Amino acid sequence: MADLAWNVWTFIVLVAGWSYLYKESDLFHFVEYSIIGVAVAHSFNSGFWFLIDNGLTPLLEGQIIYLVGFLLGFLTYFRFWRKYAWLMRYSLGLMTGTYIGLSIRGIVAASIIAQIVGSIQPLTGVTGVDAINHIILLIMLVGVTWYFIFSRRLSFSPGPYKYVSYIGRIGIVVVMAYYLATEFVGQQLYVFSRVEFVIEDFIGSIVAALSG
Repeated sequence: MADLAWNVWTFIVLVAGWSYLYKESDLFHFVEYSIIGVAVAHSFNSGFWFLIDNGLTPLLEGQIIYLVGFLLGFLTYFRFWRKYAWLMRYSLGLMTGTYIGLSIRGIVAASIIAQIVGSIQPLTGVTGVDAINHIILLIMLVGVTWYFIFSRRLSFSPGPYKYVSYIGRIGIVVVMAYYLATEFVGQQLYVFSRVEFVIEDFIGSIVAALSG
C-alpha cells in the first residue's frame, strides 16, 4: 500500500511538471516551488550540520584555529550594512585567493599537463588499430591547436598551412557533434525512464492493487 501511495504521488508530481508543455499553470508552479523549497531546506540542513561537525565541535574541543574561520564567515554578513561593508572584503579576498590558487594548481595538472601527456601516445608496442588511433589523435591535436593559434590568415605563404586549419576545423566539428549527440541522448534517457515508471511502476502497482 505504501508503494502504491508513493507511486501515485510521484505520478501527480510528474504530470504537474509535464503540464508546462501545455501551459504554465498553478499546478506546475506548486511543484516547482516545492522542489526549490526542498532543495533549499536540504542545502541549509547539510550546511548547518557540516558547520557543527567540522567547525563548532573542533572549536569546543580546544582547536582555537577554527575561530578564524568563524570570524571570516561572520565578516561576510557585514555586506548588509553599508557603513561596515568594507569589512567583508577581507574574508572575500582571502576566500577568493585561496579558491583561485587551488583551482589553478588543479587545472594546470589535470587540464593541461595530463591532456598533453595523454595526447602523445607511443606508436610501437601497440596493435595496428591503436597505432592508427594515436596517429589520428596527434594529427587532430596539431590541427586544432594550429587553428586556434593561427586563426587569421598568415602573411607568409599561407597556402599549405590552410589545410592544417581545415583539419582542425574537422576535429572541432566532430567533437562538438559528439557532445551534442551525447547530451541529446542523455536528456532522452530521463524522459524514457519516466515513461518506464508510468508504465511499469505506476500502472503496474494499480493493477496489482486492484487484482489483489
